[in-house]
Amino acid sequence: ASVISRAMAADLVQEGLSVVALAALAAAVCEAISWLLFYRTDSYRDMRQAVERTNQKIAKAQEEAARSKEEQDAKGKARAKAKRVARFEEDLRLIDREIGNFQRNSTLAVVVVSIFIYAILCSSYEGVVVARLPFEPFEALDFLARRGLLGDDRRECSGALLYSLALVSFRSNLQKALGFCPPKKFAQVQAARQQAAYIHSKHMTL
Repeated sequence: ASVISRAMAADLVQEGLSVVALAALAAAVCEAISWLLFYRTDSYRDMRQAVERTNQKIAKAQEEAARSKEEQDAKGKARAKAKRVARFEEDLRLIDREIGNFQRNSTLAVVVVSIFIYAILCSSYEGVVVARLPFEPFEALDFLARRGLLGDDRRECSGALLYSLALVSFRSNLQKALGFCPPKKFAQVQAARQQAAYIHSKHMTL
């Protein structure tokens, strides 16, 4: 039934808040590990400064290339400036690869901790409904929303889904607040790498 009693609603709120609190703790632990093993190191600061310098060079080179095109400079000059932009972009990719290699240990530690906490959550909240969704989740999300739950009410939400959504939100906001966000030019690459590691950790526990 879609209508629930006040007592059931109070239980849902209590269970849901417990899961959110666990997600907040997990996010804090993960970011503390990242800071200890990666963000506080001199190597990371040096590489971040190198990225920012390279970004500035790319922006300047792109402006010069656009100006040359507008002024209809000789083809040789335009081609040389385009090559200069490409060279700076390749430098940026190399720095990004170096940062990824250096970050590997902290990423591995975060994945291990995430798996451990997620396993505890799934064990503790097996068969427990922690919230009711205002909609029926689409098929790709349904396996996580219904993980460990009995019955066929697709609007019931498992601890796994609420925890995952809360963890992603807390970690994203913590990274912004603590200044852990990578420079713009490779922020998307870093985010994709973290998301892939997080999804991989979830599949290992399913």
